[in-house]
Amino acid sequence: MTARTTILLLVTGLSLLACDGETGIEDTDETFGGGDTDNNDDDDDDDEEEEEIIPFDPVAVGVEFEAGLDPIFKSEFLIYRYQSAAETFLRPLVTLSVTNIDYFSLPAGSTEEDRNANRCQLLAEFDYVIDDTPPTALAFDYESGTGFLSESYQLNFFAEGAANIIGYSALLDETGEVVRDADGILVPSNNCQQIIDQGVYDQLDGMHLGIGFGPMSDFMRTELFDDYADFEEDQIDAIAGAYIAMNHPADNEDGYNFIPTNWNYMYYFAGEIEPDSAIDADGNAFDSVLVTVDPSSSNLEFSTPFDGNFVRVFPYWYEDFPNLDLDNMKAGAPAAE
Repeated sequence: MTARTTILLLVTGLSLLACDGETGIEDTDETFGGGDTDNNDDDDDDDEEEEEIIPFDPVAVGVEFEAGLDPIFKSEFLIYRYQSAAETFLRPLVTLSVTNIDYFSLPAGSTEEDRNANRCQLLAEFDYVIDDTPPTALAFDYESGTGFLSESYQLNFFAEGAANIIGYSALLDETGEVVRDADGILVPSNNCQQIIDQGVYDQLDGMHLGIGFGPMSDFMRTELFDDYADFEEDQIDAIAGAYIAMNHPADNEDGYNFIPTNWNYMYYFAGEIEPDSAIDADGNAFDSVLVTVDPSSSNLEFSTPFDGNFVRVFPYWYEDFPNLDLDNMKAGAPAAE
C-alpha cells in the first residue's frame, strides 16, 4: 500500500477537526460527520435499497493529533478551546482514521463524503507521560512500505501514552443530520459499526501510542513538500516533523518494538494563554493553563516551534494492518501499567 498523498489539506487551507460552533465532545464527533456508505442516487421511495450496508474491510490506521502546548518549556500538553465555543474544553485529542483499501485510490480534491465512505474515525483522549530524554526516531522505509532505515532524527519532544477512545464517526441521515438512538446517544456510522462488530474498535481502544516533534525528515521535505516550493514564509516557519510510535511485532522479550518514525507532519499555531482555572458547561473545573484558538475563515494563525502554543499533527502514512499485531496494540502503554 502506498502512502496517501492527497492528504495535504494544510498547504492551501486548514480543515478544523473540532467544531467552532457547538459544545462538548459529542459536538466534536458531529464535526467528523458519518461514514455514509450508501453511494447510490436512488429516490427515497425504496428505503430498503437505500439502507443497504456496504461491507467495510479495514486495512490501515493513521494518526492525527491536536492539543494546546506549553509555549515556554514545551514540557506538557494543555487543554484548549475554540473562541466561538466558549464552554468547550478539550484535552489532547487523537484521531485514529481506520481506512479501507479504496481510501488510497481517492483522487486529489475528493470530498469529505468520499473520504468518510472509505474510513471510520475514532476520537481518543491521549493519556500520556512526557519523556524527559526524547528518543531518537528512525526514518521509515517508504520504498518497501515496512521497517526502518539507518537514517535517524533526534526528537526535541516525545509523549508516550494510551489513546483511549471516546467517540466515533456518527451516522448521518438523508439531510446530513446526525442520528441518535432512543437515549440520545450518537449512532456509529456504518463503517464504524462494522469495526465495532469486527472487534477492531476494542483492539485499538487504549493502544500504546507515542507522539514526537522534531526536524522535518528528508523524505517529507523533498518528496511530500517539494522543498516547500509553493509555501509562504510563515508556513515554512510553522511546519515541522511529527513522529509516531505504535507497537510492531518483534522477536524480543516484550514481543513488540516501539520506535517513533516519520509518518506525520505538524504545524505550530498561535493562541491566547489563560493561566486561570476554567469551568465547563457541566461544572467541571480545569486547574490548568488554557489555550484559546481563534479560527478565521477556517484558518488558524501560523506560529513557530519557539512560541507556538497550539499544535496539529497530520498523517502522511497509514500503517498497514498486516504490519501490526492488533491483539498486542496496548502492551506497554504507561497509563495501563
